[in-house]
Amino acid sequence: MSKNEIELEIALERLAEANTEDAIIEQLRSIVKGFNPFMYIDIIRENPYYTSLFEDVRQLVSEDITEMKKAIRDEIEAIDSEKKLDQEGMQMLSNLKTECNLLLDELIEKEREIMAINLATYKNNKK
Repeated sequence: MSKNEIELEIALERLAEANTEDAIIEQLRSIVKGFNPFMYIDIIRENPYYTSLFEDVRQLVSEDITEMKKAIRDEIEAIDSEKKLDQEGMQMLSNLKTECNLLLDELIEKEREIMAINLATYKNNKK
């Protein structure tokens, strides 16, 4: 079992132990944010209650991602406006900007992945 699979098992145990709607939504939110849909989609589809909450969870995760993207873009703007550093400082900022852009790309891809999920037609091709 991979580290990701173990972490998902732990998250699913927490989900099963959740006893309020808010707790269930938080656990689903954590799962949607942290794992590839192929890993969890069947579990959501098989439980009508989880399925009924999925649109709300998807919206919450989308809002979280939007906030993270804004924070990263703000950081990139701050990096771009910095002019008073020596060459070494500018190189560090350039590296930070590159890392920020890569993280932003990952967030955009995660958002696309989540928004593309259609529980009615999603097929898990996991072998």
